[in-house]
Amino acid sequence: ATTSNLLAHYGAKVAHSVVSGKLYLQTRRGTSAARTFDGEQYTKATYNTLIQHDQWNHDALGIINKNMINQHTQMRKELQNRHQDITNDVNQYTTCIANYLGVEIISRLPGTTVGPLS
Repeated sequence: ATTSNLLAHYGAKVAHSVVSGKLYLQTRRGTSAARTFDGEQYTKATYNTLIQHDQWNHDALGIINKNMINQHTQMRKELQNRHQDITNDVNQYTTCIANYLGVEIISRLPGTTVGPLS
């Protein structure tokens, strides 16, 4: 960085500090309300703000919890349906193979006849 950039940066920081200090002092001097500090009023305002914040957090976390439960329930239902489909496919295949093998075995015995599989 060049010297002029550093000086400009430092000058801006000093100017900001001076202006902020002047504005703060003007605000403190500006009105009688600004000159008096009411600790009870600020405490009540802080308390009310925290109560509202707590309520908002409670509601937001409740919504997140509800959404997580709904998503979990939906995923579980879809997974159970898919598992049932797989079980049905395996059972159907196993039954077909067992019938085919049974027909082949019986048809090899002398003097037996077997009808076609459906």
